[in-house]
Amino acid sequence: MTCRCEEDGHISGSWQFGFSGQMCLLFDSENGHWTVVDSGGRRMREKWEKDRAVSNFFKKVSMGDCRAWLRDFLVRWEEMLTTTDPGDQTPRILSVFRLR
Repeated sequence: MTCRCEEDGHISGSWQFGFSGQMCLLFDSENGHWTVVDSGGRRMREKWEKDRAVSNFFKKVSMGDCRAWLRDFLVRWEEMLTTTDPGDQTPRILSVFRLR
């Protein structure tokens, strides 16, 4: 799962699925769209697209976990910025987490 926080605070997530080290399927939690990256993911996509509960599960987990992880990360990041150089005017950074 990958989590993103945009500069305006909008949070989104996506999932990557693979077999034997080969990524074959992507799921965008924001729009619920499945993308086949390798032919090995085609059957899985067809099966999961028919089962809305699967897509809804990934969306809920993404939004809940991404919000919590990014919130905790950004709190620590802000603490690091203020303790290292209070005069630094570094703009907010787009943060990305990836779990494998």
